[in-house]
Amino acid sequence: MECREATNSTLKENGEAIRIVNFTYKYPGAKEPALKNINLVVHEGEVLAIMGPNGAGKTTLCYAITGLLLHFFGGEYYGDIYVKGKSVFNTRLEELITDIGIVFQEYENQIIGSTVKDDVSFGPLNLGLSRDEVEVRVREALKAVNLLGFEHREVHTLSGGEKQRLAIAGVLAVKPKIIVLDEPFSQLDHKGRLEVISILEKLKRIGHTIILTEHRSEEVCKLADRVIVLYKGRVVLNGSTREVFSKINLLKRYGVKPLQVTELALNIACRVGAPIERLPIDTDEVVDFIIKLVNNGILKFASRKLKPHYTHYPKTERSTIIEVQNLHYTYPNGVKALNGVNLKVYEGEFLAIIGQNGSGKTTLIKHFNGLLKPTHGVVKVFGIDTRKCTVAQLSRIVGLVFQNPDYQLFTKSVRDEIVFSLKNMDLPRSEIESRVSKVLELTELKGYENVHPLLLSKSERQKLALASIIAMDPKIIVVDEPTTGQDYKGTLHILELLKKLNQQGKTIIIVTHDLNIVLKYAHRVVILHQGRIVLDGPPRDVFSKVSMLEKLALIPPQVVLVSYKLSRLLRKNNTSLTLEEVLNTLLDYRV
Repeated sequence: MECREATNSTLKENGEAIRIVNFTYKYPGAKEPALKNINLVVHEGEVLAIMGPNGAGKTTLCYAITGLLLHFFGGEYYGDIYVKGKSVFNTRLEELITDIGIVFQEYENQIIGSTVKDDVSFGPLNLGLSRDEVEVRVREALKAVNLLGFEHREVHTLSGGEKQRLAIAGVLAVKPKIIVLDEPFSQLDHKGRLEVISILEKLKRIGHTIILTEHRSEEVCKLADRVIVLYKGRVVLNGSTREVFSKINLLKRYGVKPLQVTELALNIACRVGAPIERLPIDTDEVVDFIIKLVNNGILKFASRKLKPHYTHYPKTERSTIIEVQNLHYTYPNGVKALNGVNLKVYEGEFLAIIGQNGSGKTTLIKHFNGLLKPTHGVVKVFGIDTRKCTVAQLSRIVGLVFQNPDYQLFTKSVRDEIVFSLKNMDLPRSEIESRVSKVLELTELKGYENVHPLLLSKSERQKLALASIIAMDPKIIVVDEPTTGQDYKGTLHILELLKKLNQQGKTIIIVTHDLNIVLKYAHRVVILHQGRIVLDGPPRDVFSKVSMLEKLALIPPQVVLVSYKLSRLLRKNNTSLTLEEVLNTLLDYRV
């Protein structure tokens, strides 16, 4: 799917959906405004992406334009916001919801029905519509998100992507012309992200205005007409998708991840002194750019033998610390999640487990600390059969951080959360204080000691869950989706922390949909599909199988795709994993 090109002239002809005028907002008790002097116009039929680091004001802006900010949070504000010509501060919420609807980042929190139909019916029923009209709206909304036929499905049986689409359907049933989505892709695999992108494109075609916040640059590029970047509450970049993603240095300065293909093209152009009128923003564009330089004799593609991506210790020199033998697991509702998994995890590894939602990843790692016991087969940790140990015993060896940190946070302060598990280990007070101080520093939570966990942002709660595990000093640390809710800087911080712990001797296992971090940090990759391991090996071996990955709905990072396409076009046999490796296979010379 290629990047979109903004059509500003057409959008302007469509009129204004939203106008924000000199808007400044400060939360109750806050010292600094969360938003500062925002001026912005969103046109009807436009797809606008709001990007920026955590804390920049993205979610606050979403709450402001939907009317939730002042109605539920209070605070001070200056300026005004108009939705379809109505001031959001002088209009009742029940009037606004027919103009603008929001899908929260924690979309499961807005799903309240026990079945799909019950949930989608809730909004129109509360508008006082007739049963017949409600039936029509439910059908139209489910059709729009490809959930027709799911009416009587219980919500808890849906996948993450299906729940996301259900949340969108619940908003659509009220028939707003403007839809706001706060980080719609953060908890989805590649297939789920493509499904949501397809739904949003369909909604745009039938006249909806779409506003979304997002950290994933590639998804934004596929969908958005225009991008604004917020930084410390101000709009610092505002332009078409191509204009904004061409400003690589500014994006880095403001905490937004640039596109790999754009960085690659700029590096090549600088290296060979080649003119470049417009920077590529998708893989096809950068491949065309490189092929043109090769055909003109400016670049030569070298068949260099690439060095191993990582230095691996021979398996014979490492101890097996987790051994999975013919593991099968069936949930009480009859869903078979694992179907004959065999796996050895070696001491000191940094292992990434990837695969589609529902492939069995989380089920597998829950066997490592005894949260789940095999239906059939054996799991051994340091030679101990997990069926013969309690979770409490295994948790001192294997620390597990859940994808949703709220499932493991339950105390009244950040400090209490970290201290709780340490007290259960009967450690002396001095040791507890030392560990708490150290882990707060490591996870950048120093200064938050007395804050209630529920008042932290999603990314901060993720860090707190990790901190409580690191403090216990387990030999194995397992993290399910470590980058959920994290911005570019936060992602790098958490992965660099895990890398440091790995270098200190910890065995690290991550479950992730972010294949970029797999390439950057993992020593070994395991791919699960339908409860079975289908690939297992070093990153270069796994990611060189591009065709197989695509069949598994796992699309490699842009650099790998560029390398793969170049190799096929130029009949070479290189699979580069990083921007630097691609550059090293392109020998520049002047004619």
